[in-house]
Amino acid sequence: MSFKPDPKKGIKPKKVKRPIRRTPIKKSYKPTGEKEIFEKLIRTREHVSFISGVPIHNIGPGNCHHVLYPKDDYDLLRLYEPNIVFLTNYEHSLIHNCSAAQRAAYRVEMEKVSVIVDWDKLIDHRAAMYKYWEEIK
Repeated sequence: MSFKPDPKKGIKPKKVKRPIRRTPIKKSYKPTGEKEIFEKLIRTREHVSFISGVPIHNIGPGNCHHVLYPKDDYDLLRLYEPNIVFLTNYEHSLIHNCSAAQRAAYRVEMEKVSVIVDWDKLIDHRAAMYKYWEEIK
C-alpha cells in the first residue's frame, strides 16, 4: 500500500503529454517543361558562365538562370531560350541571395586571378528581355 495525499485545492492535475500527430507534407508539382529546356540547352550550348566566361564543369539545372525573374511574373518567357543563361553556382547565389556590395567584392576577387566579371552584361540582357516581354504580353 502506498500513501497518496489528497491533491491541493485550486491546482489542476498535470496533463498527460502526447506527441503531436503530423501528417507528411505532400506537394504536387505540375510539370513546367523547364527540365526539357535545361537539358536541351546543356546539350547545345557551351558550358561557360554568361558573365565571367568561367568554364562550368559539372553543369546542371542549378546553373541555369532566368534573366527575368520571378518566373511566375514572366511566365511567357519561362521557357524562352534566350531568357535562360548559364552561371556558376556561386554567381547564381550572388544574384538571388546577396547584395550589390558582395557582387562587387566578387568582381574584385576574380580580377585578382585575371577573370573579368561583367555584371553589366547581365543587366543589359535583362533590359533586352524586358523590352521583348513588353512587346509580347
